[in-house]
Amino acid sequence: MVQFKKHFLGQAATPLERAASCQRCLRTSDIDRVGLTSRHLTFFEMLGNFSFGDYFKEEAIPWGWDFLTQECGLKSNLLYASIYKEDEEAYKIWKKILPDSRIVRLGEESNFWNMGETGPCGPCSEILYDRGDNQSAAHKCSGPGCDCDRYLEVWNLVFTQFDRTADKSLKPLPQKNIDTGMGLERLNLVINGLESAFETDYFKALGAEIVNHLGGNPKEASLRIVADHVRSSTFLIMDGILPSNEGRGYVLRRLIRRAIRQGWVHGKKEPFLNRLVSVIVKEMGSAYPELKERSKNIESIIETEEKNSLSTIEVGTHALEEAVKQKGKAVTLRGEKVFYIYDTYGLDKEIQKEIVRDWGGELKFSEEEYETAKKTATETARKGWKGSGQTDVTLYTQLKKKLGNIPFKGYETLSVNAKVLALLKEGKEVKELNSGESGEVVLSESSFYGESGGQVGDRGILESQENKIFAEVLDTQKPVEDFIVHSVKVKGGRIMLSQLLHVTVDVSLRHRTMRHHTATHLLHAALRKILGPQVTQAGSYVAPQKLRFDFTYPKALTQEEIFKIEEEVTRNILDNIPRTRSLGSLEKARSLGALAFFGEKYGEEVFVVNYGEASTEVCGGTHCNSTGEIGSFKIIAESSVGSNVRRIEAVAGEAAFNYFRNEEKILQTLTSKLKSTREESPEKLDKVLERVAELEKQLGSLQKNQESSQWAQLLEKAKTTPKKVGETPIKILAEEIVTQDIKRLREAADHLKDKLKTGIVLLATQQEGKVSFVVSVPALCVSSGITASNIAKEFAKLIEGSSGGKDIFAQGGGKNVSNLRETLENFKRDLHL
Repeated sequence: MVQFKKHFLGQAATPLERAASCQRCLRTSDIDRVGLTSRHLTFFEMLGNFSFGDYFKEEAIPWGWDFLTQECGLKSNLLYASIYKEDEEAYKIWKKILPDSRIVRLGEESNFWNMGETGPCGPCSEILYDRGDNQSAAHKCSGPGCDCDRYLEVWNLVFTQFDRTADKSLKPLPQKNIDTGMGLERLNLVINGLESAFETDYFKALGAEIVNHLGGNPKEASLRIVADHVRSSTFLIMDGILPSNEGRGYVLRRLIRRAIRQGWVHGKKEPFLNRLVSVIVKEMGSAYPELKERSKNIESIIETEEKNSLSTIEVGTHALEEAVKQKGKAVTLRGEKVFYIYDTYGLDKEIQKEIVRDWGGELKFSEEEYETAKKTATETARKGWKGSGQTDVTLYTQLKKKLGNIPFKGYETLSVNAKVLALLKEGKEVKELNSGESGEVVLSESSFYGESGGQVGDRGILESQENKIFAEVLDTQKPVEDFIVHSVKVKGGRIMLSQLLHVTVDVSLRHRTMRHHTATHLLHAALRKILGPQVTQAGSYVAPQKLRFDFTYPKALTQEEIFKIEEEVTRNILDNIPRTRSLGSLEKARSLGALAFFGEKYGEEVFVVNYGEASTEVCGGTHCNSTGEIGSFKIIAESSVGSNVRRIEAVAGEAAFNYFRNEEKILQTLTSKLKSTREESPEKLDKVLERVAELEKQLGSLQKNQESSQWAQLLEKAKTTPKKVGETPIKILAEEIVTQDIKRLREAADHLKDKLKTGIVLLATQQEGKVSFVVSVPALCVSSGITASNIAKEFAKLIEGSSGGKDIFAQGGGKNVSNLRETLENFKRDLHL
């Protein structure tokens, strides 16, 4: 009912009296119960009817009863009603329908509905269906209101009649409202006399396919978890959510990993969830056409997440096993350890609990310790990050309540006269801003676009000839909806409350931004045309300098695909398609085929920006009057920014011209250096590179010959020691060689060690004021107790350095020494093996 909040409060711009809905819902508060009961689901379809100051309890309760008993044919003797314990009005109405024995008074936890800590709320009445005592065989049922599967809530009638304020008091709403909710899956279950929601039509084919993939005789709970979670994941991805470690993305990742783990415990250690998507599309695609459009994209995203998660589950389970030590018992771990396993291996605390439960035990830990470790990790990750990106909007919210909405005039004009309504400095309201000071200005209206929807805020000037005021607008923000705030630097005069200022947007910057914003729309349309309709926007940034567009796609674009996308955008630019902009409801916009994006906040009315058949999107930004105003377009980069998310960076207009000019300069420089024409340059460059490769090969051959000669000379310097391996004396070679490549140093040491058979090799070099060295020891010597790490440690002491390594190889470094060769000779002489 969130979309109806303003209607409940009597604040809607276009009031409604009644509404009915069917909407998809996702709730994970009971995720640990999915599979263990016959009724719990994370994804379900919710039916509802609403009244906004029209009918109320007297009508809603009998209508609900009549619908279930007459329309749905449920037996009246199996229906019960629960009411809020203090709701006498509902009790009197139910008393006309049911005897006292079938009316149950319950407390606030179950029968008083709240939208949040504040906002619309009220008592509710649930209609319960008695499924028989066989549904509570495992425990003693306490009757209606018991949390078992016997008395199933079919319909919840919420009487939204109060507004809970910040001080927790309940104030009567201007009008009394009805909000009902009835789960389609549960209704299906009771009408058809099924044992569980997983026996409904939607789940039958899906369950059979899961059995095919898991094989054998999988546990019923596992089948249910996989079926529910893959269905939930499919719809989340359809709505544009991608797996991540934050917010909705974390919910999605957790659902996928819980489902994967059920396959894992049944021996399925390869991706299989992605193959279930087609079954869901077949069953539900007619009701949700977006499923069909995005099915391939959904499959790809789930498969990628599966591949990434399978190794995580294996390694993470092993780490948990080591921490638990003994299976089958209750175990207590430190909260830090549980968080470490999550942070390192991706197994969240609930999955860890499930794994231990599957082992026959119970995992306990301190939630406080867990949260402390999580907070510490978050703070560590943020060190060195300049700016949190978060703004405390409390002050702006208070100002908006006092001042109202700030009208945006920037669609029609780039300059207006406006009165100063508020001034802020360092987060506090002030009465004036003086020359040289920086602060924020709120005006009665503005032609400046406040940053939103990926488009940066406008820049420009505020001035008053009368008061000799001149201020530069460095940025414009919209910290809360319909409230524009200008960040300024006062260059002259004094800005005071109630002054009238002339405000002017920087025309050049605005137009450059408009070109990039319009190009973003054409780019999005081109991506969907070339790559497929499964492509959805995942983020954008539009500025005067360039545009950045993030979109869902499972793999890197080929050069040919990039060329085709550029061609499509350019064709629409050259066609000079005029723009139309209309204002209406989001539903109307979608009926026109406009693209709207999950995660964006839309008001009751939205702008639809259309460029003929090329592009239609819901967007409140600023755009060119026709596509020809973009001028030109060029993609300058394509990259990955996360799992199944690609990023395109591009330039348009002047920025594209500057890019082409710079490329021209580079090309001119290359042709000049190659002494060729542009047409000849590629062939000429190939020949130059071939010659370079040939010369490098010759140089490498000369170096090898030189090294062979050098190695032979070095081998003669090896000193024989009294120590023997069997009957063979051990030799030691400690020499300085000239090289700047530590890799060459190691290769030389290994080569000389192999030549010496039972020889210890220490090679060192000096460069940039430091000594680097390596030690290589054959396995035969290691068996006699001689190790490279010990020898390296001893040499490091002589050069005030450090070392590290293993038995057969070690390396280190230290300070420069006046005579490295002499140091090596002394070390060779004094070394006691």
